[in-house]
Amino acid sequence: GAAALLEALAQRAGASRLRLLGLNWNVLGRRGTSALAAATKAGVLDALEELHVQRCQLSDEDGATLVEALAQRSRTSLRWLDLCRNQLGSRTAGAMAAALQKGVLPALGTLALERNAFRDSICQIKAGWDSCAPHPPGDGFSI
Repeated sequence: GAAALLEALAQRAGASRLRLLGLNWNVLGRRGTSALAAATKAGVLDALEELHVQRCQLSDEDGATLVEALAQRSRTSLRWLDLCRNQLGSRTAGAMAAALQKGVLPALGTLALERNAFRDSICQIKAGWDSCAPHPPGDGFSI
């Protein structure tokens, strides 16, 4: 499934021209999340403008792994990040806040996080979002 696709993608340098990756409704699990993080770290997804990972049953650990991979270097083309309807929580919130405060997502105009398990930790992300204003045009920060 999605994990095998992501593992293959992580090994293809030519995939660096990929602009949109929609993985919505795919159960990624640890294997899929690790493969997506590996592709990100390897620079395969450097041209990515939109990443949609909605309803993929990402755990808080999975979300933090993905965000930490995105934050390893500046993502100047990533405009839209959709992590809605997963099980993300305080660990992911801390990683996202740190990435936003580092300024490694300068083109991000839409950060969609609805229906996760952030609770009070959403304030960390909001503070990170506010710290790197102004933002490019987009739908903004949604929880």
